[in-house]
Amino acid sequence: MAKTAAKQNLPARTPDKRRSVGGTGGGVPAFLEEDVEMSGAGVATSSDDLLIPMARILQKGSPECERKAAAYLPGAEAGKILIRGAPRPIVDGAAGFLFQLCYRDRAIVEWVPRNKGGGGGKGFRGRHPSMPKDAVEAPDPQNPKRSITISKTTGNVYVDTRYCAGFIIPENADEEEAPLQAVLPMTGSNHSVARAWNTLTSHKRTSTGKADIWSVYYRLTTLFAEGDGFTWYKYLVEDAGPLEEGIHETFWVPTMDDYRRGEALYKAISSGAQKFGVEDDGEDDGKAGDDPDDHPAGRRM
Repeated sequence: MAKTAAKQNLPARTPDKRRSVGGTGGGVPAFLEEDVEMSGAGVATSSDDLLIPMARILQKGSPECERKAAAYLPGAEAGKILIRGAPRPIVDGAAGFLFQLCYRDRAIVEWVPRNKGGGGGKGFRGRHPSMPKDAVEAPDPQNPKRSITISKTTGNVYVDTRYCAGFIIPENADEEEAPLQAVLPMTGSNHSVARAWNTLTSHKRTSTGKADIWSVYYRLTTLFAEGDGFTWYKYLVEDAGPLEEGIHETFWVPTMDDYRRGEALYKAISSGAQKFGVEDDGEDDGKAGDDPDDHPAGRRM
């Protein structure tokens, strides 16, 4: 049952007391607010320059978590979420974030194996709408009991990937902070998470029928998992509304502007006007779970 808007509203945001101080803080200086009327001159508008950033769950061994690694990021830990290019790129996986799901897609992603020059942001080779014809099964170097899919031509790895694109919704943030576009790639055991999310969205209904996917906010956190001698973190997706009898209720978007923002992103991606960024080939979440449909190809060499 839907809650009223008053019971669904996001927590009140703290006004930014730095607005009139100057340009060193997060607030806009008063002279820019009062004496200048800006129109976004010089800001990139081409779809090629407006790629939606990817989010990734950090795992044990991710270079961002290693203090001596060149890629180390302060605050990075296994189970947290990395969103490159975000004002605050590290998100606490236990607290998670509100997410407005706007678009879903699926592709086969091609990666250069680490032992052949991949890794460190250099492994991505592109996305295929379906499994390429040169795909063959090969033993997984990390677990000989399982197999991965590779190109018999190049030896590159093919990874079945679901994509969930939308907006991360700020909570208790500065009043100027806007919802952040992000894409969540789902591989390995996260395929089960994505399918469960599909089921959750299919149950959202209004009086006129099934609800548009961007009309609801969800809570995403990370969950510790283990199996076959591996440990890793995967996503947990839940409704974000108030608890009623131990179950979170639906959190409908609080305003028509929120609804229209989600609809606009759906149309922009569907039309090709806006595109996903490039995946990051750091340590991923691609460990196979108990679900037999989970594909272990996410464990890149």
